[in-house]
Amino acid sequence: MAEGIKKIAGVMEPFTLIDNIAKYSKDSVMKKFDTCVRHLRNQLMGTTYALDSTIVETDEEFPGCGMTKRKKEDSEDESSEVIYGFKLFILYEVKSRIVIAMDIVPANENDSNYFQITYRL
Repeated sequence: MAEGIKKIAGVMEPFTLIDNIAKYSKDSVMKKFDTCVRHLRNQLMGTTYALDSTIVETDEEFPGCGMTKRKKEDSEDESSEVIYGFKLFILYEVKSRIVIAMDIVPANENDSNYFQITYRL
């Protein structure tokens, strides 16, 4: 559990999804997501969309993960830390905040490679 987060009985831990996602294949996660999105399409409230990405960290032995470097937040010099994991891309409708597309790729992949593909949706 992340530092500074207090675990309270009966409340779902914020990292439950991240901690358990490793139990499922990318294809099964994407298939379930697509099924959910089909049911939510009639709830979209606008025509403006935003693309966002975030890194989901794993250990370096995790199958299929990528390696990237990120500048240390508390460092004033050029030092960086090595991160292993995946990059999660989401495309969402801005007004309703409903996610309509996502992709999961190794963390070392460049955002620009996936923006164009998602944009064509």
